[in-house]
Amino acid sequence: MSESHGNSVAAWTGVVVILVGTALICFGLMFAMPVLWITGIVAVLAGVAAWVGLSKAGYGAPGHGPTHGVTTNTTAEHSGDHARRRTEATATDARSNARSTGGSHTPSH
Repeated sequence: MSESHGNSVAAWTGVVVILVGTALICFGLMFAMPVLWITGIVAVLAGVAAWVGLSKAGYGAPGHGPTHGVTTNTTAEHSGDHARRRTEATATDARSNARSTGGSHTPSH
């Protein structure tokens, strides 16, 4: 989970524009005003576009997409790669220790 919990310029801008668009849709349907609900649909689409665009421009939550040219890889495959490296390092250390103690794996008393 990101430390920002989604609080970003991109998220707030997108949510506010989408909420205004949703309100316009509701009022347009209640008062039978097609212009109002169509404007609401356009506003919702604009809110989504603003959210995505601002996120790609680096104004999104850290760790979710590019942040001013800095990219991070937090996929499960990447985590698995770290686990594989740790296992290989542990195996290499065990081989080195076995060679230095003459191959004996039991402690001497």
